Amino acid sequence: MTGNNYRYLSIFMAAILVLSMSVAFVGVGMADRTTDLEEDERHWLGQLLVHEDEDGIEDAEVLKDDDDNEFITQLTVSENDDGNDYVEIDTESSDFESGSYNLTYDSSEGEQVVSFDLSEQNLTVEPEDVQVHNEGDDTETELDFSSNRNTYDVNVSSENMSDSDLAQVFSADEAYDFEEDDVEDDYLTLEEVPSEVTVDFDDVDADEYEFAFDVVDSTASYSTNITVSEPGDATTLFESVESIAEGDVSEIVVEYENTDEFDIVVGDEDDVGYELDVTVSDLDEDETNVTLLFDSYVAGNGDSDVLTVHDDYDGEVSVNDETDDLSDPLVPETYDLSVLTDSSENDVSTLNIVERSTTGVNTHVLPEDADADELEYVEQATESDVVAENDTLVLQVEMTGIYSFLDSDYDLSKEGSDYDEHGLYLEVTEAPTSPNVGSSDPLDMSESDTFTDSSEGVFYVVFDTSSDEFEFDEDPVQFDVEAGLDENNQYIEEEDDEEIVEVSFDGEERTTEFVGENGVLEFEEGDEFEVTADTNVAENTEDTLNVRKTGDDSFVDSYDVTVEEGQFSSAVDGESLSVGDEFTVRINGETDRVDSVIVESDATDDTDDATDDTDDTDDSTDDTDDATDDTDDATDDTDDATDDGEDDVTDDDTPGFGAVIALVALVGAALLAIRRNN
Repeated sequence: MTGNNYRYLSIFMAAILVLSMSVAFVGVGMADRTTDLEEDERHWLGQLLVHEDEDGIEDAEVLKDDDDNEFITQLTVSENDDGNDYVEIDTESSDFESGSYNLTYDSSEGEQVVSFDLSEQNLTVEPEDVQVHNEGDDTETELDFSSNRNTYDVNVSSENMSDSDLAQVFSADEAYDFEEDDVEDDYLTLEEVPSEVTVDFDDVDADEYEFAFDVVDSTASYSTNITVSEPGDATTLFESVESIAEGDVSEIVVEYENTDEFDIVVGDEDDVGYELDVTVSDLDEDETNVTLLFDSYVAGNGDSDVLTVHDDYDGEVSVNDETDDLSDPLVPETYDLSVLTDSSENDVSTLNIVERSTTGVNTHVLPEDADADELEYVEQATESDVVAENDTLVLQVEMTGIYSFLDSDYDLSKEGSDYDEHGLYLEVTEAPTSPNVGSSDPLDMSESDTFTDSSEGVFYVVFDTSSDEFEFDEDPVQFDVEAGLDENNQYIEEEDDEEIVEVSFDGEERTTEFVGENGVLEFEEGDEFEVTADTNVAENTEDTLNVRKTGDDSFVDSYDVTVEEGQFSSAVDGESLSVGDEFTVRINGETDRVDSVIVESDATDDTDDATDDTDDTDDSTDDTDDATDDTDDATDDTDDATDDGEDDVTDDDTPGFGAVIALVALVGAALLAIRRNN
């Protein structure tokens, strides 16, 4: 073979190789999101659906499978290597959305219809930890994949991460084993991605990395961030330690950094005869502090729950060692605290435990429809020794040393196992009506609700007085309340040490009466008037005052009213009412309609009295007029006398006086002329 032939053969073989690679590349690209269109199957937006028919395909188009058969797109028919016609439906096009479609075309077998459904895939990828280290024990985390699709492939990329690091990070999961060459065009493909994928950032540069996840054959995508940092020195310190009464639970808040576990030591056996050593682990690395609960009631009894993690936080506690053979409960004392990481003490503090106490019980009330399902609302109850029918009764007990076991499920009666174990009880009984009548049985407490506030040393028991347990008569009914702690409790050694507190309250029928209600209510005429009603219902009870007028110029007005200091009260618009107008007032749900009338105001009566006085003045004026008439008569006589005298005086004096006046006038005129000339 000549040199030219070799050269031509080489060129030909190279062209064949390039063409083969191109075809192979196109084949891979097509396979990425290409799937066969199956009749009545679910497909996903973003897929390239291919349908082949050996009987030929003509006039192919896609229609919406609805009543209107909405046209979507026409399709180009191609021929494959087997000589069969095929069409491609690119569902990544904006022409498609979730729904049902029909592929229609003509073939040698006649008109063909292939129905299919399109759905939009969703995807979320959430890391269990958003921050990891690049060395040590905290380099791994889990990625949680969630989607409405069972099986799918995902391309993952990160702009600022090298191909080798990307392959290493995702090779930590047992489902994958990648090399750097598996990263093509900055993407790594996770095939049939499981719901959880382990990733490991060991030796990866410290930085914040954003990972983009794109489903290979659909439009679903998601991105998430993970920060990789170098581990620092583990540090812990006490943020706060709550002082408590013996038998209560102390909240101990610990700050931590660069660690997810530490040790806590409570007390010192050599100094106070008690010591507890625990390890707190599996802390949330995204948090900076954790609240721990130390239960002084069970301390020294070998109870594994002596120190626990508050329900609002993540973490586990394991007891390493405890003095668990105490003959008596943990006594009031100051107990040392220390916190350690890697056996190194980081911080110290103290836990102060004081003597427990029982100081009193009080009665409070809330409105009938009060929202009494949370402590913050129960604490708004008003203290009262009178409870009206249907109001909410709140008993406040001041007692400490019981909040290890007292919660909303505790049975406060003397009939249950809670009392037998802890000795705490509360009873409400109806007082005897006479000395010869014995005490009644305690009310059933099963429907009451209990709320605790250990930081204040109080608990509340809430009753609905509309229940059958409470009976109200026309006369007040006295109820007696007794709360106590007896020798069933580990802090009460004998019967003489029992702690009992008592209180009584009167249960009354619900009454509300308008002030001045002795027949028809009278309100003075004016722009507005005040309507007030005395009541025994709970403070802050809300209701509506109804003002109603019938007949001419009828109306119905409503005003919101709230009980304050034992009264409903509201200002009422009186502009449309005149003296003598009759109407009714009513507190809805509390009173009947009460007849009312508008009367003249006191201010008008005073004015009338003043007017009467003015009339008297008119009489005086008449007398004055008579006197004036007499004076006029006298004046007439005087005028007559004057006339006689003036004739003589005028004749003698007027000429000289007139000359003076004339002279003054001439001088004034001359002066005026001179001034004008000037």
